[in-house]
Amino acid sequence: MIVYGGTHILSGSRAVLKLSNSPHPTPADLGRIRQEFTIGCLFQHEKIASITGLESFQRNLVLIREYVEGFSLDRLIRCKNENIAWLLDVALQITEGLQEIHEHKVILKNLCPANILYDKENRIIKLIDFSAATTAEKEYSFHSPNLIPASRIFYISPEQTGRVNRTLDFRTDFYSLGATLYELVTGALPFETTDPIEQVHCHLARQPVPPDEHNASIPRDFSKIIMKLLEKSPENRYQNCAELRAELRGCFLEHTERSVATLTDPSIPEPAAPAQKDTVVIALSEDNSNLGMMSVLKASRAFSGE
Repeated sequence: MIVYGGTHILSGSRAVLKLSNSPHPTPADLGRIRQEFTIGCLFQHEKIASITGLESFQRNLVLIREYVEGFSLDRLIRCKNENIAWLLDVALQITEGLQEIHEHKVILKNLCPANILYDKENRIIKLIDFSAATTAEKEYSFHSPNLIPASRIFYISPEQTGRVNRTLDFRTDFYSLGATLYELVTGALPFETTDPIEQVHCHLARQPVPPDEHNASIPRDFSKIIMKLLEKSPENRYQNCAELRAELRGCFLEHTERSVATLTDPSIPEPAAPAQKDTVVIALSEDNSNLGMMSVLKASRAFSGE
Protein backbone atom coordinates (compact mmCIF):
# COMPACT_ATOMS: atom_id res chain seq x y z
CA MET A 1 0.00 0.00 0.00
CA ILE A 2 1.01 3.63 -0.57
CA VAL A 3 -0.13 6.43 1.71
CA TYR A 4 -0.39 9.98 0.37
CA GLY A 5 -0.94 13.28 2.11
CA GLY A 6 -3.69 15.06 0.19
CA THR A 7 -4.88 18.65 -0.03
CA HIS A 8 -8.22 19.66 -1.47
CA ILE A 9 -7.34 22.17 -4.17
CA LEU A 10 -10.38 24.38 -3.66
CA SER A 11 -10.83 24.39 0.12
CA GLY A 12 -7.26 23.70 1.24
CA SER A 13 -8.44 21.03 3.70
CA ARG A 14 -6.12 18.08 4.21
CA ALA A 15 -6.69 14.33 4.18
CA VAL A 16 -4.75 11.08 3.98
CA LEU A 17 -5.19 8.79 0.98
CA LYS A 18 -4.35 5.10 0.98
CA LEU A 19 -4.30 2.89 -2.10
CA SER A 20 -2.54 -0.09 -3.61
CA ASN A 21 0.96 0.57 -4.91
CA SER A 22 0.26 -1.65 -7.90
CA PRO A 23 -1.02 -0.15 -11.17
CA HIS A 24 -3.01 -3.37 -11.56
CA PRO A 25 -4.32 -4.22 -8.08
CA THR A 26 -5.69 -7.72 -7.63
CA PRO A 27 -9.21 -8.42 -6.38
CA ALA A 28 -7.58 -9.37 -3.06
CA ASP A 29 -5.86 -5.95 -2.89
CA LEU A 30 -9.14 -4.15 -3.52
CA GLY A 31 -10.93 -6.42 -1.07
CA ARG A 32 -8.51 -5.45 1.71
CA ILE A 33 -9.14 -1.76 1.07
CA ARG A 34 -12.92 -2.31 1.12
CA GLN A 35 -12.60 -4.33 4.32
CA GLU A 36 -10.57 -1.59 5.98
CA PHE A 37 -13.15 0.98 4.90
CA THR A 38 -16.05 -1.11 6.20
CA ILE A 39 -14.43 -1.71 9.59
CA GLY A 40 -13.04 1.81 9.94
CA CYS A 41 -16.49 3.31 9.35
CA LEU A 42 -17.77 1.57 12.49
CA PHE A 43 -16.01 4.13 14.66
CA GLN A 44 -16.67 7.76 15.49
CA HIS A 45 -14.31 8.18 18.43
CA GLU A 46 -11.72 10.81 19.25
CA LYS A 47 -9.02 8.17 19.80
CA ILE A 48 -9.54 6.59 16.36
CA ALA A 49 -8.73 8.36 13.08
CA SER A 50 -11.96 8.84 11.13
CA ILE A 51 -12.48 7.21 7.75
CA THR A 52 -14.17 9.77 5.51
CA GLY A 53 -14.52 8.11 2.12
CA LEU A 54 -13.77 5.39 -0.40
CA GLU A 55 -13.37 6.40 -4.04
CA SER A 56 -12.50 4.76 -7.33
CA PHE A 57 -9.41 6.09 -9.08
CA GLN A 58 -8.38 4.57 -12.40
CA ARG A 59 -8.16 0.82 -11.61
CA ASN A 60 -7.66 1.46 -7.90
CA LEU A 61 -9.65 2.21 -4.78
CA VAL A 62 -8.67 5.15 -2.58
CA LEU A 63 -9.35 5.03 1.15
CA ILE A 64 -9.65 8.53 2.63
CA ARG A 65 -9.18 9.33 6.29
CA GLU A 66 -8.72 12.40 8.44
CA TYR A 67 -5.34 14.10 8.53
CA VAL A 68 -3.71 14.25 11.98
CA GLU A 69 -1.18 17.01 12.68
CA GLY A 70 1.45 15.23 14.73
CA PHE A 71 3.70 12.20 14.62
CA SER A 72 3.53 8.43 14.84
CA LEU A 73 4.87 6.93 18.05
CA ASP A 74 7.58 4.95 16.29
CA ARG A 75 9.45 8.26 15.96
CA LEU A 76 9.38 8.56 19.74
CA ILE A 77 11.40 5.37 20.14
CA ARG A 78 14.46 7.05 18.63
CA CYS A 79 14.30 9.79 21.28
CA LYS A 80 15.11 9.43 24.96
CA ASN A 81 11.81 10.01 26.74
CA GLU A 82 11.62 9.57 30.50
CA ASN A 83 8.40 11.52 31.05
CA ILE A 84 6.57 8.68 32.80
CA ALA A 85 3.41 10.75 33.30
CA TRP A 86 3.20 11.38 29.54
CA LEU A 87 3.83 7.70 28.76
CA LEU A 88 1.14 6.57 31.22
CA ASP A 89 -1.32 9.07 29.77
CA VAL A 90 -0.59 7.77 26.27
CA ALA A 91 -1.05 4.17 27.49
CA LEU A 92 -4.44 5.14 28.93
CA GLN A 93 -5.50 6.80 25.70
CA ILE A 94 -4.45 3.81 23.57
CA THR A 95 -6.45 1.54 25.88
CA GLU A 96 -9.49 3.81 25.56
CA GLY A 97 -9.32 3.57 21.77
CA LEU A 98 -8.79 -0.19 21.95
CA GLN A 99 -11.83 -0.52 24.22
CA GLU A 100 -13.99 1.20 21.62
CA ILE A 101 -12.70 -1.21 18.96
CA HIS A 102 -13.33 -4.28 21.11
CA GLU A 103 -16.83 -3.11 22.04
CA HIS A 104 -17.63 -3.28 18.32
CA LYS A 105 -16.40 -6.90 18.36
CA VAL A 106 -13.38 -6.05 16.20
CA ILE A 107 -9.93 -7.61 16.67
CA LEU A 108 -7.34 -5.04 15.54
CA LYS A 109 -4.37 -7.42 15.05
CA ASN A 110 -2.08 -4.61 13.91
CA LEU A 111 -1.31 -2.50 16.97
CA CYS A 112 2.23 -1.11 16.94
CA PRO A 113 3.92 2.29 17.44
CA ALA A 114 3.76 3.14 13.72
CA ASN A 115 -0.03 2.80 13.79
CA ILE A 116 -0.55 5.20 16.69
CA LEU A 117 -0.55 8.90 15.86
CA TYR A 118 -0.11 11.67 18.44
CA ASP A 119 -2.08 14.85 17.77
CA LYS A 120 0.21 17.56 19.14
CA GLU A 121 -2.40 20.31 19.13
CA ASN A 122 -5.02 18.40 21.11
CA ARG A 123 -2.63 16.08 22.96
CA ILE A 124 -4.54 12.97 22.02
CA ILE A 125 -3.60 9.75 20.25
CA LYS A 126 -5.32 8.39 17.15
CA LEU A 127 -5.30 4.71 16.24
CA ILE A 128 -5.00 4.01 12.51
CA ASP A 129 -4.83 1.09 10.07
CA PHE A 130 -7.55 -1.54 10.08
CA SER A 131 -5.96 -3.46 7.21
CA ALA A 132 -5.52 -6.62 9.32
CA ALA A 133 -8.63 -6.19 11.48
CA THR A 134 -11.49 -8.67 11.54
CA THR A 135 -15.00 -8.54 12.92
CA ALA A 136 -14.98 -12.12 14.19
CA GLU A 137 -14.94 -12.47 17.97
CA LYS A 138 -12.76 -15.55 17.58
CA GLU A 139 -10.74 -16.97 14.70
CA TYR A 140 -7.92 -19.35 13.96
CA SER A 141 -4.59 -17.98 12.82
CA PHE A 142 -2.52 -19.88 10.27
CA HIS A 143 0.65 -18.02 9.38
CA SER A 144 4.10 -18.85 8.18
CA PRO A 145 6.62 -16.48 9.82
CA ASN A 146 7.87 -15.60 6.34
CA LEU A 147 4.38 -14.42 5.35
CA ILE A 148 3.86 -12.10 8.33
CA PRO A 149 4.74 -8.49 7.35
CA ALA A 150 8.06 -7.40 8.83
CA SER A 151 6.41 -4.38 10.46
CA ARG A 152 4.07 -6.65 12.46
CA ILE A 153 6.20 -9.61 13.50
CA PHE A 154 7.76 -7.79 16.48
CA TYR A 155 4.32 -7.14 18.01
CA ILE A 156 2.22 -10.25 17.30
CA SER A 157 0.96 -12.50 20.08
CA PRO A 158 1.97 -16.17 20.39
CA GLU A 159 -1.45 -17.25 19.16
CA GLN A 160 -1.21 -14.88 16.19
CA THR A 161 1.89 -16.71 14.93
CA GLY A 162 -0.26 -19.69 13.97
CA ARG A 163 2.10 -21.97 15.90
CA VAL A 164 -0.26 -22.69 18.78
CA ASN A 165 -3.47 -24.66 18.53
CA ARG A 166 -5.98 -22.14 19.82
CA THR A 167 -8.39 -19.50 18.61
CA LEU A 168 -7.50 -15.85 18.27
CA ASP A 169 -9.59 -13.30 20.17
CA PHE A 170 -9.39 -9.68 21.35
CA ARG A 171 -6.71 -10.56 23.92
CA THR A 172 -4.17 -10.81 21.10
CA ASP A 173 -4.36 -6.99 20.95
CA PHE A 174 -3.29 -6.81 24.62
CA TYR A 175 -0.06 -8.64 23.81
CA SER A 176 0.60 -6.23 20.92
CA LEU A 177 -0.10 -3.32 23.29
CA GLY A 178 2.38 -4.79 25.76
CA ALA A 179 5.09 -5.01 23.06
CA THR A 180 4.29 -1.44 21.98
CA LEU A 181 4.48 -0.01 25.51
CA TYR A 182 7.63 -2.02 26.20
CA GLU A 183 9.34 -0.40 23.23
CA LEU A 184 8.07 3.08 24.12
CA VAL A 185 9.32 2.98 27.71
CA THR A 186 12.63 1.18 27.13
CA GLY A 187 13.57 2.17 23.60
CA ALA A 188 14.05 -1.52 22.81
CA LEU A 189 11.86 -4.34 21.55
CA PRO A 190 10.95 -7.13 23.99
CA PHE A 191 13.07 -9.48 21.87
CA GLU A 192 15.98 -8.04 19.90
CA THR A 193 16.28 -10.28 16.87
CA THR A 194 15.58 -9.51 13.22
CA ASP A 195 15.22 -13.13 12.14
CA PRO A 196 11.50 -13.93 11.64
CA ILE A 197 11.80 -17.54 12.80
CA GLU A 198 13.72 -16.54 15.92
CA GLN A 199 11.27 -13.73 16.65
CA VAL A 200 8.36 -16.18 16.53
CA HIS A 201 10.27 -18.53 18.85
CA CYS A 202 10.78 -15.67 21.31
CA HIS A 203 7.07 -14.83 21.32
CA LEU A 204 6.33 -18.47 22.05
CA ALA A 205 9.03 -19.42 24.55
CA ARG A 206 11.19 -16.59 25.88
CA GLN A 207 10.46 -14.05 28.63
CA PRO A 208 11.48 -10.41 28.07
CA VAL A 209 13.56 -8.54 30.62
CA PRO A 210 11.15 -6.47 32.78
CA PRO A 211 11.07 -2.81 31.64
CA ASP A 212 12.12 -1.48 35.07
CA GLU A 213 15.34 -3.51 34.76
CA HIS A 214 16.05 -1.68 31.50
CA ASN A 215 15.27 1.71 33.01
CA ALA A 216 15.14 2.28 36.76
CA SER A 217 12.95 5.37 36.34
CA ILE A 218 10.03 3.21 35.17
CA PRO A 219 7.66 2.58 38.11
CA ARG A 220 7.51 -1.05 39.19
CA ASP A 221 3.71 -1.09 38.87
CA PHE A 222 3.91 0.17 35.27
CA SER A 223 6.51 -2.49 34.49
CA LYS A 224 4.24 -5.18 35.96
CA ILE A 225 1.32 -3.99 33.82
CA ILE A 226 3.45 -4.29 30.67
CA MET A 227 4.71 -7.74 31.65
CA LYS A 228 1.14 -8.92 32.29
CA LEU A 229 0.15 -7.73 28.83
CA LEU A 230 3.04 -9.81 27.46
CA GLU A 231 1.98 -13.05 29.10
CA LYS A 232 2.19 -16.01 26.71
CA SER A 233 -1.25 -17.32 27.62
CA PRO A 234 -4.24 -15.04 26.93
CA GLU A 235 -5.81 -16.24 30.19
CA ASN A 236 -2.93 -14.65 32.11
CA ARG A 237 -3.26 -11.27 30.40
CA TYR A 238 -5.89 -8.64 31.16
CA GLN A 239 -9.32 -9.93 30.23
CA ASN A 240 -10.84 -6.60 29.20
CA CYS A 241 -9.89 -2.98 28.63
CA ALA A 242 -11.80 -1.74 31.68
CA GLU A 243 -9.58 -3.81 33.98
CA LEU A 244 -6.45 -2.56 32.22
CA ARG A 245 -7.57 1.08 32.30
CA ALA A 246 -8.24 0.85 36.06
CA GLU A 247 -4.70 -0.38 36.74
CA LEU A 248 -3.11 2.19 34.43
CA ARG A 249 -5.18 4.96 36.05
CA GLY A 250 -4.08 3.86 39.52
CA CYS A 251 -0.46 3.80 38.41
CA PHE A 252 -0.81 7.26 36.83
CA LEU A 253 -2.37 8.78 39.95
CA GLU A 254 0.22 7.22 42.25
CA HIS A 255 3.08 8.43 40.08
CA THR A 256 1.77 11.98 39.78
CA GLU A 257 1.11 12.19 43.52
CA ARG A 258 4.62 11.03 44.38
CA SER A 259 6.44 13.30 41.95
CA VAL A 260 6.08 16.67 40.32
CA ALA A 261 4.94 15.20 37.02
CA THR A 262 3.83 17.04 33.90
CA LEU A 263 2.37 15.97 30.59
CA THR A 264 4.92 17.94 28.57
CA ASP A 265 5.14 16.60 25.04
CA PRO A 266 8.45 14.91 24.17
CA SER A 267 10.85 16.58 21.77
CA ILE A 268 10.59 14.89 18.41
CA PRO A 269 13.10 15.67 15.62
CA GLU A 270 11.64 16.72 12.30
CA PRO A 271 11.53 13.83 9.83
CA ALA A 272 13.93 13.84 6.94
CA ALA A 273 12.40 15.02 3.69
CA PRO A 274 11.43 12.13 1.45
CA ALA A 275 13.88 11.37 -1.32
CA GLN A 276 11.11 11.74 -3.87
CA LYS A 277 7.61 13.19 -3.84
CA ASP A 278 5.21 11.63 -6.31
CA THR A 279 2.45 14.14 -6.99
CA VAL A 280 -0.88 12.93 -8.29
CA VAL A 281 -4.18 14.63 -8.96
CA ILE A 282 -7.10 12.43 -7.99
CA ALA A 283 -10.52 13.30 -9.39
CA LEU A 284 -13.25 12.30 -6.96
CA SER A 285 -17.00 12.34 -7.41
CA GLU A 286 -18.57 15.71 -6.71
CA ASP A 287 -21.64 14.27 -4.99
CA ASN A 288 -19.81 12.41 -2.21
CA SER A 289 -21.27 13.94 0.94
CA ASN A 290 -18.66 12.29 3.16
CA LEU A 291 -16.01 14.40 1.44
CA GLY A 292 -17.91 17.63 1.82
CA MET A 293 -18.29 18.04 -1.97
CA MET A 294 -14.56 17.59 -2.55
CA SER A 295 -14.03 17.06 -6.26
CA VAL A 296 -10.26 17.09 -6.63
CA LEU A 297 -7.43 16.26 -4.29
CA LYS A 298 -3.80 16.98 -5.06
CA ALA A 299 -1.61 14.54 -3.18
CA SER A 300 2.06 14.11 -2.48
CA ARG A 301 3.61 10.87 -1.39
CA ALA A 302 4.80 12.08 2.01
CA PHE A 303 3.91 9.02 4.05
CA SER A 304 5.31 5.53 4.19
CA GLY A 305 3.10 2.61 3.31
CA GLU A 306 1.02 1.23 6.17
